[in-house]
Amino acid sequence: MEELNTVDAVVEEVVTPQVEEVEAEVVENVESEVVTDTQEEAEKVVQSPEENAKFAEIRRKYEADKAEAEQKAQDALIAKMYGESHGITTVKDYEEAIAKQKEQEAIAAIQEEKNYSEEDAKDLFEARKIKAEKEAQQAELKNAEKQKEVENQQNIDFLDYFKSENGRDYDPKKDVIPSEVWELVKNKTPLKYAYMEYELKQLRLGAKATEKNAENTEVALGSVKSDGAIDNDYISEALFDSKKSDQRWVMKNLDKISKSRKTW
Repeated sequence: MEELNTVDAVVEEVVTPQVEEVEAEVVENVESEVVTDTQEEAEKVVQSPEENAKFAEIRRKYEADKAEAEQKAQDALIAKMYGESHGITTVKDYEEAIAKQKEQEAIAAIQEEKNYSEEDAKDLFEARKIKAEKEAQQAELKNAEKQKEVENQQNIDFLDYFKSENGRDYDPKKDVIPSEVWELVKNKTPLKYAYMEYELKQLRLGAKATEKNAENTEVALGSVKSDGAIDNDYISEALFDSKKSDQRWVMKNLDKISKSRKTW
């Protein structure tokens, strides 16, 4: 079993590129279930408990599909490295082999410490093992229940945020949650803040790319005062028509629009 204990580092280094190739397909499949149309509906969508459950299921499916892709890539690497030499073809086989090694070492340590026979040392080892497994199962159950509560609350927080930003409920049949957001969620960022971070990133990228063009557009379409200076408090009808689909711009300039419309 020589060098088995070094495989984790090798798996991490070699498998990652393989996972990235499979991951694109996984993300595409998951996103296709979430959204096919990004156009907002005027009619309000009611978010039922069933739809909330579906929303949580989409989240879990994304994580499960990605984990499965990673597992397949790791199994393939283990089989290549240890299939012929040790008969180990999966990560599970590898973990069992390591566990057996550790078990033998632990029994030997008990024999030396307690001056027990091999049989008595095995009995004590099994008793300790059963106790540890029971404690681990209880802890896992508590953690799973707590995690479910956390996820449910994070889903509620996201749905509230989405509604406050869009003036309507989230519709899992039409609204997309980008794969970048799910990656942040996987790394322990709450869904609401992961989505906000994604939106902020998109706004910054868009602002850098369009800031100069926006300034030029406003200068070109804005009215000119009698002395030749640009009237920054006036918004022409042409400027309004070009910007009215931008909800943020409309809200920001609502007072100016209201005053300017009297002269259109």
